Amino acid sequence: MNWSKALDYMQQASTMRLAVIVSARNAAMMACTELGRWLEALALLRREAAGGLQRDEVSYAAAAGACRQANRWQHVLALRALAESAGMEAELMLQNAAHCAWRTARRWEGSLHLLQEMEETSLQPDAVSFEAAVQTCELGGEPGPAALILGLCHSRAWLLGSQDARPNEAVPK
Repeated sequence: MNWSKALDYMQQASTMRLAVIVSARNAAMMACTELGRWLEALALLRREAAGGLQRDEVSYAAAAGACRQANRWQHVLALRALAESAGMEAELMLQNAAHCAWRTARRWEGSLHLLQEMEETSLQPDAVSFEAAVQTCELGGEPGPAALILGLCHSRAWLLGSQDARPNEAVPK
């Protein structure tokens, strides 16, 4: 089955007022991301709202991922703001799409602010978050903050999967 047929089936189900579960709609939006069909992903998200259908954090993240792939950084940041205003909890995929949006825009302050927001919540930045923030600083001509982020990454390397960077832990022989 190709992506256009899948979108047609989603539209037909909506037209016939059939219940389409959230995960099926999110999967369709993620397929749009894979195929570079950002407008279709946004249309699916918009249809959900117009039809009074429930959206979740993954719905916004999937649509933002499609926009990120298409270098539509303004749309990514708008979707993040919409998810936040809808009371959605922070979701790593959406936050990392926002980091990539700040990188595309070369706006290092936004990326650093986002890292700080993530630090203040239960959502911890991952390797993608830190890498995007470092690249954003470098592209924005600010090597100082990039060096600080790299230092933070090194001090947290054990969180990101490096076994040899765990503090005060003996390495088994």
